[in-house]
Amino acid sequence: MQSEAEPEPDTTREVDPLKQSGPGAAPARTAEPGVAADYTYDKQNARLIHSEEQGEILDREYYSTGSLKSEKRTSAGKTYDMFYSYSRQGLLLSYTDVLGQEQVNRYDTCGRLEETRLGEVYSTFAYDVVFGRLAKITTTDQTDSSRERTVAISLEYDDLGREVKRTFDLDGVEQQMVQVYDDVDDMVQRTLSEGTEILRDEHYNYDTSGRLTQYQCTGTQRPVDPYGRTLLGQNFIFDGANNLTFVTTRFDGGSNNARYFYEGDDPVQLSRVTNTNHAYYPPEINLRYDPDGNLDIDEAGRTLKYDPLGRLIEVGTSSAGIHYQYDPQDQLTGETRGGDRDLRFYRDGELANQLGSQGQSTFMRGDDYLLAEQQGDRTLLLATSASDSVLGEVAADGVNRRWYTAYGHASGEDPPHGRLGFNGELSEADTGWQMLGNGYRAYSPVLMRFNSPDSWSPFGEGGVNGYAYVEGDPVNMRDPTGHSPWGALIRFLRAPLNTAADASIPKTLLINSKTTPVRLRKMKPSTVNNFEKRVSRNERYFESAKSELNAQKRELSFYTVNGKRPPSKLVAAHSSAEAKVDMYEFMYKEAQKEYSYAKKHEGKRIITKEARSKLKSVTIEDDINQGVTAQQQRIELGNKRAKPSDIRLPKGERHYLGSNPDY
Repeated sequence: MQSEAEPEPDTTREVDPLKQSGPGAAPARTAEPGVAADYTYDKQNARLIHSEEQGEILDREYYSTGSLKSEKRTSAGKTYDMFYSYSRQGLLLSYTDVLGQEQVNRYDTCGRLEETRLGEVYSTFAYDVVFGRLAKITTTDQTDSSRERTVAISLEYDDLGREVKRTFDLDGVEQQMVQVYDDVDDMVQRTLSEGTEILRDEHYNYDTSGRLTQYQCTGTQRPVDPYGRTLLGQNFIFDGANNLTFVTTRFDGGSNNARYFYEGDDPVQLSRVTNTNHAYYPPEINLRYDPDGNLDIDEAGRTLKYDPLGRLIEVGTSSAGIHYQYDPQDQLTGETRGGDRDLRFYRDGELANQLGSQGQSTFMRGDDYLLAEQQGDRTLLLATSASDSVLGEVAADGVNRRWYTAYGHASGEDPPHGRLGFNGELSEADTGWQMLGNGYRAYSPVLMRFNSPDSWSPFGEGGVNGYAYVEGDPVNMRDPTGHSPWGALIRFLRAPLNTAADASIPKTLLINSKTTPVRLRKMKPSTVNNFEKRVSRNERYFESAKSELNAQKRELSFYTVNGKRPPSKLVAAHSSAEAKVDMYEFMYKEAQKEYSYAKKHEGKRIITKEARSKLKSVTIEDDINQGVTAQQQRIELGNKRAKPSDIRLPKGERHYLGSNPDY
């Protein structure tokens, strides 16, 4: 156990975000009416120790190492405490939640989680000997002393480290999930069977941008869409901005064609959807947005309201609707429906507890794997996919199975007993939405997109389409934060690690400043274009260096022809120019190789996110520099050509970063 750090209090203050920004800046907020927040930081280390907003208060204490020791949350005048303890290596040994329940972790000699226990429920983790990969998770419920219940998940991998088989033992009922990938590591088939019965045999096709374009399913447990149709398949068509434009749905006894329209000023803002099968689908769905781009009339005709920070605060009417509350960290902490209020508590960014008048739930995880849900005296052992989608709930009364459409609409044999579903996320009871990023944005499985735009779009990492969900690839990707269409690569993707990647991949594509391996991303056309720009840039540098060297040679020849000894500075400058030519020639040739490799392997997973981001930022900077240089050259040229009488009345159109047709 570590010793406690003694935080020194600081005075609270309102901070203007326009005066404090950047990735390392402390949380800041404009004092908008009703959403002003105060933050207090430790003077010595700038750790947040107190924050308060609209009656929601959070106090934190830290160990001397900087690890979180305790959190005290005050909501509606009532306090809730959470406590943490760690090993000397910084591994979490125990966590005590707001209900006073302690989850205890035990690790092996390699620092890997070996066992985690919460009351009468515990999970063990086994790893393969050769690679140290997770091989099996076994979760046991000992609540009933007369009979233990167990869920075991065994994992198998191919030579590339991709998960190809997941075997479930659902308290004596065995199921197998087999997964097949294409040559760019996209899943193309997933088959779930129980004995000789095929429960679901799913097939997936993608376009060259990696977007899901076709889904087909057979078996006895096929997914059901939001309008109650049991699916045989779906086809998806996108435009260049990742907007869905046309979806064909095939089901038992019929089909439907849905057309998506984007008719407003924002080309990625969905305005309406029309359907051809009026027997089962609404003829038309009309949507409306507020001035900030947030959906305020949804697919069911409900009215939505947001606070000045863009956070969803109301669904429906003020008197009979759903109301959401947030803490100063922008986490969704409360939901009020009529006279009932639910509270949500988080641990390390993931939902840990949900308390309400209708009951309470504790979500048990270990190493980011979802394991169980405790509901008072009832325990659900969870069988999950690699993306943590809940496929089975094992309780004392048997097994309740679940399944999902490609975009996450849930169905099953019976109504779900637990609160988590697609990708291990909580689905809102009334709307079916997922409030991803702990309330940052609402994702709608019906519309298959977000209700609000990503604040990082369109110029940042959010991408051009601020509403798109995981760039149109819900099979191989997930987005737990709601903050980027790339989100976090789900575990079942199992793309090659950069430390075990194909040796032919250029090293610059494998940049990784992390201490652990990272997964490779697809080579996109835009990234190939950036590699091509780098070839042009390095060619310019190479040609400029050669020109400089030729100038140095001419100066040297002047002294040689006249039989004079050249100055030492000139000799040094010549040597430096030669070295520069060699360097830029090497860079130019390497850039050509990298561009050729990237173009040849477009669509394949051959680049790290860090390498892609670095290349993009350098390209943007170079584009700006070229624009500034071109502008300066035009100004200089114009000054040389302009007559005194022409200065006040320039001919033609002014072009600050483009070309002037008069020159």
